[in-house]
Amino acid sequence: KIQQAMQSKDYRLAIRWMHLKALRLLNERELIRFHANGTNQEYLSQLSNHEQSKNFQYLTHVFDYAWYGGFALTQQQAEILQQNFNQFYSAVES
Repeated sequence: KIQQAMQSKDYRLAIRWMHLKALRLLNERELIRFHANGTNQEYLSQLSNHEQSKNFQYLTHVFDYAWYGGFALTQQQAEILQQNFNQFYSAVES
């Protein structure tokens, strides 16, 4: 779905999918407890002692601005964010 959104130039949706993938991965690694009514602030709090907490905080901040704030992203910005998310996924998986 991320690639599909990127290809259709719906960068806000792509960032949303990337953020959801991060949440799913953190939940699978038992670093957070994901639930339907959870907030980003709760997840940041749960992850506060993890070495990737600052990266997750940055990515969540960008997601909040893009998704909830309605800020448009350029293709270049979206590609950079995708690289940042991919680095985060790799760091959490290792």
